Amino acid sequence: MNPAIERAEAFCARFGLRVPILLAPMAGATPPALSAAVSSAGGLGACGALLMRPDEILAWARAARAASNSAFQINTWIPDPAPARDRDHEARVRDFLGRWGPEVPPEAGEAAPPDFDAQCRAILEAGPAIVWFCVTLCGGSDSAEDALP
Repeated sequence: MNPAIERAEAFCARFGLRVPILLAPMAGATPPALSAAVSSAGGLGACGALLMRPDEILAWARAARAASNSAFQINTWIPDPAPARDRDHEARVRDFLGRWGPEVPPEAGEAAPPDFDAQCRAILEAGPAIVWFCVTLCGGSDSAEDALP
């Protein structure tokens, strides 16, 4: 048998899936109802928790479980260090974007992601079948080639 098919079958067996279909855990685009629909059809539901506060992660898991008794995954990003700020450049970008859509307020640059440690505690409490994290590998470079040895 093809090794890829063997891996897919083993994965499905491990997590009780009928089909090797995994919902992509996209931040802000994986409501519990969508995840439950994928799970109920035999695939693996998902939650993209990048922008979610801990209480939102727990509420999502409760709602997904209420709609389907199948497995789901939760994903988030391991945060990078805060970038260096260039307020003059930010003002130019806000001005440019404002010509193409709604005005971007100066305080938009102050936005901060949810507390990562608190997110992790909530994810563990939610108890998904799978937890995984995205990591930036490029060390701040704009080129993936720079990250290669």
